[in-house]
Amino acid sequence: GINAEYMGLNQAGTRGPILHWLVTSAFGNSSDPPAVTIATYRPPGPPSPYHRYMFILFSQEGVNNNLVYPTNSSLNRTNWDFPGFLKSNPLLVPKALNFFYGSPAS
Repeated sequence: GINAEYMGLNQAGTRGPILHWLVTSAFGNSSDPPAVTIATYRPPGPPSPYHRYMFILFSQEGVNNNLVYPTNSSLNRTNWDFPGFLKSNPLLVPKALNFFYGSPAS
């Protein structure tokens, strides 16, 4: 999951996008190896006003056992380089997207 706009609806803030969750190798069959969690899930917690959160599902076209993703030691969840992640992994093809708007609890 990605918090696309850290501040406001119409402009990106200074800390976004924020990476909330990153899982790889999720094949979906019970006989397949378990998925690999790169960034554990962190629930939404927008400070103010509204934020758009996106979930993007990719499929891997072709064989590539060398996905490039941030490691725990280099994982920076704020200002996550999502375009760089896509550029580093050209075999990943977006297949589905969902989003929701979140606001602070009142």
